[in-house]
Amino acid sequence: MQFESELEKYTTMGLAGGFEIKGEEKKLWLGDYRERIVFALLDEQIMKKEALVILKEKVNDERIDKLVIRNDIPEMTRDKIMDMAKLANITYKEIEKDDTRGPIALTLASKEAVEVRKVLMDTMPHLPEKFKKSKSKYLCEEHMEELKKEAPYFVNEFKEINFFDKLTGEKCGVCQLKNNGIMM
Repeated sequence: MQFESELEKYTTMGLAGGFEIKGEEKKLWLGDYRERIVFALLDEQIMKKEALVILKEKVNDERIDKLVIRNDIPEMTRDKIMDMAKLANITYKEIEKDDTRGPIALTLASKEAVEVRKVLMDTMPHLPEKFKKSKSKYLCEEHMEELKKEAPYFVNEFKEINFFDKLTGEKCGVCQLKNNGIMM
C-alpha cells in the first residue's frame, strides 16, 4: 500500500480537475443540482412554438435566478428565450452540449434548493385548433371562458372583447370562423 503526500494529492487533484460532488447530476441538469431546478424543457419540447408561451409565464416565478440553455438550440430560438430572461431580470447563460448528458435543453434554476417535484412537463399544452385559426386575437366572453378551461397558458395571447372594442367594430375571431367569415 502506497501513501501519497499531501503535496501529491493536491497536484493530482489540480491536474485531474478535482473531485466534483454529484458531477453526473450536474451534467444532466445543465450545470445545476436537481434540487435547484424549478422548470426544465427537453429537446423536442423547446422546439415547439408553445414552449415560448410557457416560458414567458415561467420566467416570472420569483424563485428563479437563472436560465441555462444548451448552445446547440437554434440561434433564433435561443435569442427569443434570452430576451425573455432579460425582460424578467434573470441571468442567463449558454452551455456546451458536450458538457451535458441527456435530453434536457433548458433549465430555470434557483440559487437555493426548492421543492418542485415535477420540473418536466409530460406533454406540452397546445392551443386548440379553432383558436389557432381564429380570424383575430379578440374573443367573446364565451370563447374566452372556453380558452381559460382548455388552454390556460394561452389566455394572454388573446383579448376579451369589451364595450369599446364592440364600438370600434371588433368581432370574436372564433365566432367569425364559425360563421365562415360572414360578419354578423
